Formats: sequence, structure tokens, C-alpha cells
Amino acid sequence: MKRLPRAMIAILLYLTLLYNLERIEINGAPLIDIKGFVYALVIIAIILILQWEAARKLSLTNIMIIMLGTYIVGKFFIFLYWTTWDSNSAYLVIAEIALIWLGVALAYKAGEYMDDFENAVQNITFSGSENAKELAHNQENIHVEMYRSRRYNHPLTIAVIEPETIPLDVNMNIAIREVQQSMFERYFTVNLARAIYQDLRMVDQIIDLDKGKRFAILYPETTREKAIPLVERVYKIAKDMGITLRAGIASFPENAVTFEELLKRSIDDLGVLDFPKIEGEPEKDAE
Repeated sequence: MKRLPRAMIAILLYLTLLYNLERIEINGAPLIDIKGFVYALVIIAIILILQWEAARKLSLTNIMIIMLGTYIVGKFFIFLYWTTWDSNSAYLVIAEIALIWLGVALAYKAGEYMDDFENAVQNITFSGSENAKELAHNQENIHVEMYRSRRYNHPLTIAVIEPETIPLDVNMNIAIREVQQSMFERYFTVNLARAIYQDLRMVDQIIDLDKGKRFAILYPETTREKAIPLVERVYKIAKDMGITLRAGIASFPENAVTFEELLKRSIDDLGVLDFPKIEGEPEKDAE
């Protein structure tokens, strides 16, 4: 968290230096005669990098190349500074490019720290938990999928997943440890829900059944056999995060014909489904 204010201080110091370089004199002459459009170019570049997330998705090298091209076009083709070229112009061009690149690099690094800070705030405040809607807020979509499955006799599978172990390493007094453990658990389950949501097909839905302690995934147009590899992918995502899962699956119409019955059957079967392909164990019958 300390890196962001340090990066912003570095930008302020850089701008202070940039706007005062011309005040430094050697033998009565300014150290450098920076052209006015360079100041504008630096300010625009810093603002764009800090405010525009798409700019920060580019590599620093690409941004520097873009700024170099913009500088050359502005200096020689728009403002026609080549008409006043003298023995000091080469030195001035090199200095101006270096100053522009330095400002871009500082802004780019500050932008990275801003993104890290934003992600940290989202994780701490659990603002990413909207990826998994609560059951009460998702009833309409569920009823639509159930109606469509019954009306056209299409398969539908529900998988219930429940984080079993969360990677924790805390050594504090009991009260602080309990609070810390609760935050860690919520942190990991929110990130798990976000990762699962990003991996789902467009037709699939993830539902929060118990404030991040248990999730249901609705797989429309999917039989039990086809759903198992999808749940195995979820298991792999969790495993990469250091989380182990229990899972249960129920399918329409084999196991039940209503959502409530499918959900109950999936919860009852928690822990029954194995993940042999991921664990490298011999194949077992999921039933």
C-alpha cells in the first residue's frame, strides 16, 4: 500500500523538476530550452495513463514508442521546430525524449500500483461477490431454466460446491485470529466465485447459497455426464488457489424434477463426487 503514495510523490517531484529545469542557468544561459508542446505532451500522457485503464493494458515499451512517434510528429511536422535547428538541437531532442519517457514510466508504474490498490480494496470489501447472485435474487432466472427444461424435455444439471479447506497461516490471540480467519475465508471464497464466474459458459449461472460458504452452479442443456468435466474444471481452479472442494451433482429429470429437489439432492451428495482426473487417482464411480 505504501508504493502508491511513493509513486505519486515521485510524479510530483518529476513535474517540479521538469517545470524548473529552464530556471537553471549556466553562464547566464538556461540549461535547457524545453519547447512548450513537450510540457503539454507530458501532462496529457500522465493523465491518460493514470485515468484510462486501457492505456495501462499496453506494455510500457509500446507506450514509449507511441509517445516517441507523437513527439516526432509534433516537433517536426506540426510545430516545425526543424526550421530552427542548430548545434544544440540534437542535445535538446535527446533530453526532451528522455524527460517524456521518464514521465511515462513514472505514470505507468503509478497506474500499476493504482490497479493493485483497487483490487485489494475489492477483495477486502468483497465487492467482487456480485459475480454470484444470492438464491433469493436469482429465482426468476432459475424458474425460466426449469420451465424450459420441463417444457422441451431438455437436460439440466445443478452442481453444489462447498469450500472445505482454506489456506490460512495466522499466529495471533484467539479473538484476532477468529476475525482474521473469517476475513481470509471470505477473501478466498469471493475470489473463488469470481474465478468460477469467469470460467463459466455464457448460459451457466453461479448462485450463492450461504454467503460465500456454499455455491450452486446451474448448467442448462447439460447432462450429468457432461457436467462432471465442468465441475472438475471448477475443482482445478479452486485447487490452484489452495482451496479444496466438496461437490454434489443432481440432474433433471433423472434425479429430480424441481429446482428445490435438485438442490437438496446435490447438497445431500456433497463429497460423493470425486475428481480422479485432477488428482491422478484411479477412476471411481461418482455414484
